[in-house]
Amino acid sequence: METDEASSRSGAVAAVVGLLFLLFVTALARRRRAGTPVDDVVVDEPASARPEA
Repeated sequence: METDEASSRSGAVAAVVGLLFLLFVTALARRRRAGTPVDDVVVDEPASARPEA
């Protein structure tokens, strides 16, 4: 059996992984709801690459 310290550490790791997964799924859902296809994300050019108006 695991010791109390190892058990609490594995529980903390599982909690962190779960939170990261939840953040990832939430970000995907928000992006899809905004109408941006996840596969076709275009990175905007830096301001220095834009022509002066």
